[in-house]
Amino acid sequence: DALRNEMLTRCPEEERSGLERLFTGDSEAFVGQREALAARPVVRRWQPQDVETILATPHTPDARAGARWFEALLCQRCHRRNGSGGAVGPDLTRVANRFGQRDLLEMIVDPSRVIDDKYRQSQIETLEGKVLVGRLVGGDDRSLLLVEDPFRPRQTTRLGRDQIASQQLSSTSPMPTGLLDTLSAPDITFPVTSVPCP
Repeated sequence: DALRNEMLTRCPEEERSGLERLFTGDSEAFVGQREALAARPVVRRWQPQDVETILATPHTPDARAGARWFEALLCQRCHRRNGSGGAVGPDLTRVANRFGQRDLLEMIVDPSRVIDDKYRQSQIETLEGKVLVGRLVGGDDRSLLLVEDPFRPRQTTRLGRDQIASQQLSSTSPMPTGLLDTLSAPDITFPVTSVPCP
């Protein structure tokens, strides 16, 4: 990814769009997964205060069910688990060894409450008043490359430094809110209580 972003930064403008299309195309499988996720009905808009309700739900740990939800909710697009997945967010292979169930649930339900500096995004306002939020992945003395969609880490936006009015760290996590909203409390407890699934 770093090499690709550096190449896109340095290539001539007239060649950049063709190269970007090569790098950013979504697979049919991902498009299908995203459509399936968008079509799922909302069960409940889970809030931080609901964590206790979820944890009190009787359940039996099920690693396979956790792995299925990990894939169905597109977690693998950003997180690695057991050697496969994305690298936008932290590796979750041994996350249950570092955090308890309550901590994990709070991080999923309210991802912007605590953001590790390694995964913090930038908020950029252009001179035209447009606000962009994303992860800076490259640039040079004339421009910056920004990834606005964590599900598409290879799709970049180039911003000329002379177009930028202000730049600061964002208080919003790249991890979307509402990830658990299509799940019931028993569904949620499967991945939270199963090791190594997050």
